[in-house]
This record gives sequence, C-alpha cells and structure tokens, in this order.
Amino acid sequence: MNQAPTRNDLSSNEVKLDYQALLSTSTIAVGESLEQIGRFSRKVGDAVQKQDVTSIYLNAQWLEDYAKRLLLSADTLAALIGGKSRDNKVIVNV
Repeated sequence: MNQAPTRNDLSSNEVKLDYQALLSTSTIAVGESLEQIGRFSRKVGDAVQKQDVTSIYLNAQWLEDYAKRLLLSADTLAALIGGKSRDNKVIVNV
C-alpha cells in the first residue's frame, strides 16, 4: 500500500495537519507567485515598448492578482516558519 505524501489525517471528528506539509505548500505558493510576477512584469514591459494599451492594462491586472497571492502566501509562510519555535499553535478562521 502506498504511503500518503503527508501526515495529514482526517478522521470522523478530528483533523490532524502536517506542519511540514503546510510549510512546503506555502513555499511552493510563494515561488509560484514570484515566478508569475516576473512573467507578467516582462509582459507589461514588452507591452509598454510596443505601446499596446490593452496588454499593458490586462497584464498589470494579472500582476495585481499575483501580488495579492504573494502577500497571502508569504505572510502564511512567515507565520509557519516563526511558528516552529512556538509552543502553542492555533488555527483560526475554520
């Protein structure tokens, strides 16, 4: 039988979350957001050079979206990294 990639466990009346999996997921999200920000930044730069008004606007909108994703994922990652040294960990907004 294959072993689950995490130690998350969803039982009938309890959930256990794998802290390392949460850290890994947040790290991946930060990396993906940074990659997309770079991609859309280049697209905006190209559109500016071509004076393509529509592309400037649309790609800037994508930049805003990925910047918000980066803010969320980076804040979460920072809290998870800092949380490793804390005795009590509480999950909110369930």
